[in-house]
Amino acid sequence: MLENINVVNWHQLALKLCQAEPNHTAMMVAYYRRNQDHLQAWEPKRSPHFYQSSHWLNLLQYRQKQCLFEEAAHWIIQPPWQMEVIGCINVVPIRDGVHSTWNLGYSMDQNWQGLGIMSKILTLVLADIGHRLQAKAVEACYQPENRISHHLLKKLGFVAAMPAVSQLEVNGCFRHHQRVVMEQQALKNLYR
Repeated sequence: MLENINVVNWHQLALKLCQAEPNHTAMMVAYYRRNQDHLQAWEPKRSPHFYQSSHWLNLLQYRQKQCLFEEAAHWIIQPPWQMEVIGCINVVPIRDGVHSTWNLGYSMDQNWQGLGIMSKILTLVLADIGHRLQAKAVEACYQPENRISHHLLKKLGFVAAMPAVSQLEVNGCFRHHQRVVMEQQALKNLYR
């Protein structure tokens, strides 16, 4: 599993990638509150409880157990001062019986988007998943109007999956999403 590492040098700053843990509860609440309007267009509708510390403490405890047993992987991105979360990455298995295909989800703070940070970090994360978890494929879904995600996933080497379109709930409504996949050989190439 990727441990806590300095991962991206950006304007002389070494950003940190680390596993999401219960001690990050306050930072996760702050991240989602700060980005509530920004993320509303891309994520499921959130209840008021989602923005509470009790919710995040329970969720992070659960996610920590998932990571321990390699049932999922959950990371946060932090600036060097480590007092806030600026991005999140989640990788969970698609229930196909053998955990060979994984689903990738991610978000970035609205003030840190478009800087190339997520591209560099996801390259490390995908290489880790391909090597350590022996993933046969990693799948992601994005809304076609989300040009940032479209360009990011294309740059990383994701290609259209079949069926190419799926319906996912976003902010209380089902919306079309483009399905893309990175196959095992492409994942192995990232590890080299």
